[in-house]
Amino acid sequence: MAKLADAADLKSYLQPQLKSYLTEINNLIDKMRAFVGILAAVLVKRNAGLLQTPLQSVRFFDPSAVHREFFSHFGPQDFMGPLCKGPGGFSSTAQL
Repeated sequence: MAKLADAADLKSYLQPQLKSYLTEINNLIDKMRAFVGILAAVLVKRNAGLLQTPLQSVRFFDPSAVHREFFSHFGPQDFMGPLCKGPGGFSSTAQL
């Protein structure tokens, strides 16, 4: 029975220390993840020129079809405001 008492004592002694060690390890892992993420972002930014040409060839949709659909629903009058008077196009410049 002496060994069981010693093992229980050892467990109760080591358990709080083990928790603190695991907490420290998790904190270090979080810091390493942040460092690796920042490093990856810097490397991508510095080498974005290498990725520009391949990424420009990727098309997610046909722009001519989108333009055709858009302008079939809307015309030039839909985006023009009321006509402005005056030489500059502004009513405040009409007296100049």
